Amino acid sequence: YLAFPTELDLSPYLTQDEKFGTENHGQNRSELYTLKGIIMKVEFSTDTVHYYTIRKDAKDINKSEEVWIQFNDADVSPFDISNLEPIVFGSSDR
Repeated sequence: YLAFPTELDLSPYLTQDEKFGTENHGQNRSELYTLKGIIMKVEFSTDTVHYYTIRKDAKDINKSEEVWIQFNDADVSPFDISNLEPIVFGSSDR
């Protein structure tokens, strides 16, 4: 199954000019992105779809402890990010 990281470094995919160009004043350009939110699409049938969001709590973005919140219609609740892959891709026990 497919998995995705919570941090993604795109710098290996930049050219030398993009990494050390004049706009960077000769400094190595960092292209490290941190996952802050996910939009989930759930298909119940061919004509019934539901969307909800999981987002890293804005006030805790710079803290080492990750706090994630699930926004599912009127239900707003804490979300354990370690449960993301089994929810998205199914259990790895198959």
